[in-house]
Amino acid sequence: MTPSFDYDVAILGLGSAGERLARQSARSGLRVIGFEPNLVGGECPFTACMPSKSLLYDACHTDRSWPEAVSRRDEIVNDRNDNEHAEGLTSEGVTLVRESATIAGEQRVSSSTTDVTAKYVVVATGAEAQVPPIEGFDSDVVWTSADALTSEELPNRLLIVGGGPIGSELGEVYSRYGSAVTLIERAERFVSGVEECVSQELVDHLERVGVRIQTGVEVARIEAGGEAIVELSTGQSIVVDRVLNATGTTPRLSNLGLEQVGLTPSTSIREDGLVGGLDWLFAAGDVTPFSHWTHGANYQADSLALRFSGNARKDHGALMPHCIFTSPPLGVVGVSSDDATRNGLNVVVGMARFDEIARGATDELASGVAAIVVDVRTRRIIGSSIFGPRADDLVQIVTGLIATGATIDQAGDIIFPFPTMSQVLEAAFQDAARQMRST
Repeated sequence: MTPSFDYDVAILGLGSAGERLARQSARSGLRVIGFEPNLVGGECPFTACMPSKSLLYDACHTDRSWPEAVSRRDEIVNDRNDNEHAEGLTSEGVTLVRESATIAGEQRVSSSTTDVTAKYVVVATGAEAQVPPIEGFDSDVVWTSADALTSEELPNRLLIVGGGPIGSELGEVYSRYGSAVTLIERAERFVSGVEECVSQELVDHLERVGVRIQTGVEVARIEAGGEAIVELSTGQSIVVDRVLNATGTTPRLSNLGLEQVGLTPSTSIREDGLVGGLDWLFAAGDVTPFSHWTHGANYQADSLALRFSGNARKDHGALMPHCIFTSPPLGVVGVSSDDATRNGLNVVVGMARFDEIARGATDELASGVAAIVVDVRTRRIIGSSIFGPRADDLVQIVTGLIATGATIDQAGDIIFPFPTMSQVLEAAFQDAARQMRST
């Protein structure tokens, strides 16, 4: 006899992944219940993507003052009121429970007021800022990105720890608005997974807008008071008003009741979202190790919604483009030449600079570079990193080529309109093709 369930899908957490999954599953005719104790919609619309892009736009492209930029930021995020998101779900037929929930047993989920069974249970509880085990790092002087993107404070002196997207983007914002910004990165090279020339372009840009960057450096301890004295691994001490923790996140997998079904918070999550080998338990979004971007969360959610409704899609999960939205931005997809070489591939890297294309002259484009990674054996394009005007859009052209298995020869047949910024890709393809002819 087929077991009867209260719901087809129960979702723990309604951030980007959970909200998208709930909506898509309900539209497929599935009975859906979702649990969320905080903001429906999660971090992206309220304390991450939207407020940071608003501040970046004002810092780089308008003459709005800091108070005016903060006011517009809060207006864009609807003063962090999630009613529109919540009402959107309920209008689709989703049962919304504004509480946290745990796994109470096989295919069973419980909150303080609700106990239900579901054919599929999805953990979409997101991730939280990791706190390094360093003295003083848990003090009030340390901001998370959410703190920074909800605060009205403009610190005179700011130390940013971590040089990824959060560190780079907020470094530019605060520096442009007059903060003395120091950014430290523990790795010897800024931004992993991109070509060195692209990484250096981003460093040069941030330094031009006033950010002081140190690589190969860590925080040794923080002595917090009215101002913070931060001791670095180099022995240097700096005095700042705020420290922004941009060192990364850790998935929220604790206290979810995984032990009730024989699992632990360290249980492996497969790339298709399956958790612990249980055919009814899945994960999506930041709680997984496979995507830490909203578009990745949405991709995972859509894949699960299709799976739950009896359909399937070709999996491009490993091909996840992402961007750093400085001005100009950085876009990256696929593998870098270093990663490819470590995996035993023989590659060439085609390069082109923005100031060498016609649009660079007409529009006085900012400095930038595009790099295309090509597998010599298969002739396929396998990666790209771009820093320069509209790099966040240009990288999508390369993403499409990689997703369809295009070779450098096929890329060479593409006609690019003249004069457009996309011609920087044409020039990079041509450079890669020339190198292929000599191998």
